[in-house]
Amino acid sequence: MKITDNEKRDVIKYLEVGKPLPDKYRFIFQLNPMAVIINAYRQVILGGGVPKYSSLIYCSSCLSYYFIYWLSYFKSREKICTRAIYINDHQIQ
Repeated sequence: MKITDNEKRDVIKYLEVGKPLPDKYRFIFQLNPMAVIINAYRQVILGGGVPKYSSLIYCSSCLSYYFIYWLSYFKSREKICTRAIYINDHQIQ
């Protein structure tokens, strides 16, 4: 789904004024896992209700995926990074 410049301006205006976003723009914030956590926190503290468990499951699955992805990425690059640090450290001395 492509967002036009006018729609971007509309979203920014809603955010600046503090109005809730229309439903057709809410998917933008649902892509960010941290927005789900903040929304659940706000719902519990201000609304006194129970957060949506489906949103929390989505958030935890995204965070688990990110953690596993970046951990495997770091492990694959670990030798390269430590070698570069070792070489740079010994060149300075």
